[in-house]
Amino acid sequence: RRPPFWLQCFYIFFGVSILTTSANFFPYFLHHERGMSFETAGRVASLFYFSFVFAPVAGAIGDAIGHRLTIQSNATAVCAALFVVLYVDAPISAILLVCLIGLTFATIEQTGYTLLSRTFPPDFEGTGFGIMSVVLNGGLGVIPVIVGHLKTTTHNYNTQNIAYVGFLGAGLAVSAALAIVDRNDILNLTADEFNAWAEARTPVVAAPTSSRSTPSSYGATEGSSI
Repeated sequence: RRPPFWLQCFYIFFGVSILTTSANFFPYFLHHERGMSFETAGRVASLFYFSFVFAPVAGAIGDAIGHRLTIQSNATAVCAALFVVLYVDAPISAILLVCLIGLTFATIEQTGYTLLSRTFPPDFEGTGFGIMSVVLNGGLGVIPVIVGHLKTTTHNYNTQNIAYVGFLGAGLAVSAALAIVDRNDILNLTADEFNAWAEARTPVVAAPTSSRSTPSSYGATEGSSI
């Protein structure tokens, strides 16, 4: 049985939405808390998105070795730790930290979407990704308001980093829950192993015996718990 679809949706809400939110606030954080000019802060913040060129590499690693859920959990934990380092103003280059957060986000995003696709059968694929879009954009509508209110209340941008840690912690808890309910370890299969697993559970439909053309009836693959 596939893991529950809605659990990975929760992860996307916490893990993906919060990182997109943080990217939008990075220029203000770097200007007000690290003393950069707005021009320099904007250039540094753009490195967050340029780090996404490594997403295909992270995806290829997951295809080859599997363990995507493990990768998702570890990347989430590392990303949370990087925000803690930003918060305590450790003597580490803010430019390096922004790039590292971008690398973890590239890993988290592509892994999160791939894992989501493994929680629903093919006949639910369009609906599933549609619901994911609602969840993701819902997070992008709600979380920036929360983070912005925190800045207004505390009068600095640094405390937002702790909020990011909290949301990522919630995402890490969701990953842990997925590991518990994924009894068949579906989320950690390699690409080839998962394809073989899915094909083995796809019903074979016999060809029509009548000369009259009749529509084929295809059964769904094993359903997900939604």
